[in-house]
Amino acid sequence: MTTMQGLLWDATADKLSLEELPVPTGSAGEVVIKVAYAGICGTDLHIMKKEYPAADRLILGHEFSGVITEVGDGVTQFKVGDRVCVDPCFICGSCRHCSRGLVNYCHRGHLHHLRNSIGARKDGGFANFCAVPTGHVHPLRDDVTLLHGALVEPL
Repeated sequence: MTTMQGLLWDATADKLSLEELPVPTGSAGEVVIKVAYAGICGTDLHIMKKEYPAADRLILGHEFSGVITEVGDGVTQFKVGDRVCVDPCFICGSCRHCSRGLVNYCHRGHLHHLRNSIGARKDGGFANFCAVPTGHVHPLRDDVTLLHGALVEPL
């Protein structure tokens, strides 16, 4: 399969459309996830209202789960077939919040000027497939369904 469907936001045209797009490939340190479920978040709506900074043209969706279909070079902690969910936020890893494990409070990575999150700066999960850096991928326990896995990020 070389193409997939994706929900593409074009800020310049102020348009959200279902498009036929190339299937992403996993670069070094990334996995490709076949998206099973994706949740719509208030942030997605704020991006479309241009109230939240985002790339001018990207696939939205940052709350999602799925199954790994490809692993990039150097990836050893995941394999094809693993069921996973995604943490979309890029963090600095060194501020006082990150050093205490409170990464959701990181001001350098995603809450202020950088806004480097998946689904805001990097293509997200409103598509059949999404390439994600492994540091943002978490395996799902056997007792957690893919449906419930898509709801992990808000928690």
